[in-house]
Amino acid sequence: MSIIFECARDGQRYVASPGGAGQYTLYPVPGLYVLLRDTDASKYPGGPLEYLREHIPAPLTVTDLTGFELLPCLLPPDPRQGVVCGFGLTHQSKIATPPQDDERPAFFIKGFADTLKRSGEVLRMSRGALSACEEAEVVALFLVDANGQPGYLGYTFGNDLTDIELARSKRNYLAYAKLQPSAISHLFYWQPLPELIKGRTSIYRAGDLHWQQDFNTGLSCLSYDANDLFDTLWQHPSLRLPGTLIYLYMGADRNSADAGIHLSHGDTVVCDFDGGPRLSNLIEWENRHV
Repeated sequence: MSIIFECARDGQRYVASPGGAGQYTLYPVPGLYVLLRDTDASKYPGGPLEYLREHIPAPLTVTDLTGFELLPCLLPPDPRQGVVCGFGLTHQSKIATPPQDDERPAFFIKGFADTLKRSGEVLRMSRGALSACEEAEVVALFLVDANGQPGYLGYTFGNDLTDIELARSKRNYLAYAKLQPSAISHLFYWQPLPELIKGRTSIYRAGDLHWQQDFNTGLSCLSYDANDLFDTLWQHPSLRLPGTLIYLYMGADRNSADAGIHLSHGDTVVCDFDGGPRLSNLIEWENRHV
């Protein structure tokens, strides 16, 4: 089990783990997604990092990452190779009555991998969006192999930006409301999905703290069995194109709209995951009206 990330400089991508002892060891790769797709790195007990240590004897060592660009987790070189999707209303905090065994939550597609924005980038609501809210989530990562079988890789963290007013206006509008960009961490957790992650969401308006709330997420917070959800998805061949990387947002505990707060043009949303990353993103509208 390990935590790694990908960065780039002068067109070259590197894989590294979070720095220790004041230095980073960078392994040059064509891309972490490409490495996992085209080699047996995923079969090593220690994951990609163990594979790279064995196959790249002379990595680059630096004392800091100045001049390197941190990349969204597992970002494919061609964004069409990554599909961003998710579940809605999965958490116990969102469901008054436990679901029946054969019930499943709403599923939606947000877009391709180019809709993923790292911390520090702008999340821009599309033209005509009515409102916006953040949703801090665990993101499960799957890669479809050459035989059309999705394999679990690990997870990261994200912020599923949603046009919440549109979603609530009519039941069948959720899929449209989710066609907005998402924030995602650069960190890749080569680990099973977490049981419990605590964190805090903060909204800053005109530089001042406007609203703040704690959240809980992870497998223990879900009203559904995660493996049942995955099995339901993989029944559909349309999601099993070989080489497809699937970013699966697992749903949120709560959001600002639940507290009557709506994001405005120029707000900054910060999602802090305890023991993990911080995602900070400016919110803008294509047509400013909010």
